Amino acid sequence: MNFNPALFLNGFQQELRIDLEDAKFPEATIFTVYQPKDAYWEKSLWYYEIDGTNRLILTTHRVADLERLNYMNFSPQRIDLPRIHTYSFQRKDKDEAPLQQYLRFARMPEKGNLPITSFEGIIPEFIAFDRVLTPDERMRVETYLSLKYGISVSQFGTTFLLDAENRVIWNGKECEDFPYYITGIGRDDASGLDQKQSASSYNPSLLAIGANRIASNNPENKAVMPDKSYLIWGDNGESLLFEKEAQGHPERLSRKWLVTASGEINQVKTEVRLGVKQLKKPANPGETYWLVIDRSGTGKFPAGAVEYFKAVKTTSDEFIFFQNIEWDPDRSGKDLFTIAIGPEMIAETWITPPQCNPRENGRIQVGAAGGQPPYRFSLINLADQSERNWVTFSSDLEEVMDVAQGDYRLKITDAQGHKYEEALYVQSADAPLSDLKNSYLLKPGQPLRLDAARGITASSVSYCWIGPDGSKSYSPEITVSTPGSYQLILNREGCESRQNIRITQQGEDPFKDLALFPNPVSSDGTFNLKIALSQPAPVEVFMYDSSGRLVQNRSSGSARDHFLSGKINAPGNYVLKLISMGFTRSLTLTVE
Repeated sequence: MNFNPALFLNGFQQELRIDLEDAKFPEATIFTVYQPKDAYWEKSLWYYEIDGTNRLILTTHRVADLERLNYMNFSPQRIDLPRIHTYSFQRKDKDEAPLQQYLRFARMPEKGNLPITSFEGIIPEFIAFDRVLTPDERMRVETYLSLKYGISVSQFGTTFLLDAENRVIWNGKECEDFPYYITGIGRDDASGLDQKQSASSYNPSLLAIGANRIASNNPENKAVMPDKSYLIWGDNGESLLFEKEAQGHPERLSRKWLVTASGEINQVKTEVRLGVKQLKKPANPGETYWLVIDRSGTGKFPAGAVEYFKAVKTTSDEFIFFQNIEWDPDRSGKDLFTIAIGPEMIAETWITPPQCNPRENGRIQVGAAGGQPPYRFSLINLADQSERNWVTFSSDLEEVMDVAQGDYRLKITDAQGHKYEEALYVQSADAPLSDLKNSYLLKPGQPLRLDAARGITASSVSYCWIGPDGSKSYSPEITVSTPGSYQLILNREGCESRQNIRITQQGEDPFKDLALFPNPVSSDGTFNLKIALSQPAPVEVFMYDSSGRLVQNRSSGSARDHFLSGKINAPGNYVLKLISMGFTRSLTLTVE
């Protein structure tokens, strides 16, 4: 798991039994890392047997003190995902030592009639302390396990990670926009952590980062990282679609990753590996992938803080690699990155907008990435065909002053003859703007109504809509029934704004197969919901009682097959509303 060896157990055929001899456990804190092979049924991870009696058991759904009949239930969104489980207890035991006591892994208890099965899957690590740890001590152990095995740890929705000296190395409040797939690399001799390469175990084929070069496993990576140094990242959960987020720059992924750096990790060169098969758009002939780092860590990609790194050429059709990547060179503690797609040579353009009233010209900062200097630039004003030309011998930005509102064409040629060309529109800062979003989803049989006048209070504003076929409408409101790219032009006394709005047709119903069982279910029983989709996608499940009151709400991450379990104690009829990719299905559950 996460490039580390892991023990595979099949409790149907074998078990791992640990003899605890005459040890006493009046209190303990137990950490278990595991991943079931499948998502079916509740499974026995381990149980504690003392003198032939089953005292304590951990399953994929609960911890149970079988002697005192105390239960602590938890409902994992998907039981087939990797998980770190932590449990603490205190109890008053008898003074005499037990005759026999064992920890038995993966096997279902031989005694008792428990509605569970044996465990089949991996248990890479099990740690037990003979006392109840403090919250900080517990968090330090969970941090160690989280980074080692690529499993996110959340405390009430916000993740904090602590190093062995109790220093915060990931602050979930400060990084609240990037709560997904948190993992990292780091070395901490006090805890024994030496994780040289890492990927989230929830989606290991998407993104991995490793010190020096990513090896087949962590022990084979011979890089030496400084002690007490960490590089941790999480993402914003957005799609893996490429969007034209800013003119004068290549298309970038909607998904962004925030990186936090501590210690001397900025001295370590890394390799970034990305699984291209999960990206929604492949590179066309003549295009390549770029790693784009915003050194400001803000996600605004401001001028002077953005670096582009071209993917190295390999024979792999599964992964792309970016090598010799250094993080946090300014020691600010944060970087932000994403992936772009574009030609071998790209432009870097930042526009400082002009102003209509009072009239004031703007400026453009232009540079090039990739290719071979010297670079020859040409900026043409399409209104009067005036042209500005210059040559640079590096990738440094060049500033062009006195740029008025209007249409321009930027051309770049490098020493090897690579050419880049892009149309730019310089828009004034005080041009009228609508409240419309840049993208909408068009549902089957439901035309979309867009009103550009919404939110505009200024008078004497003219409107122009240009459809995908070039047709024009001069009304502020249009009804859309055809997907495609629409342009909205607003003009107030010559001060003009342009907005490109993408209308996407919603696809076919993704629900292929649904199964709700057992149904009816007893009031003290567990029901299971199996969902098969036509493609990987997240699913939300809402449960309503007969009065329409919401009683449960669950969500499951992106996957083709989902398996959820739940429990409800009150008898009655319930409606389960399933939502995925904008489509809805409903099922009825009877609790007796």
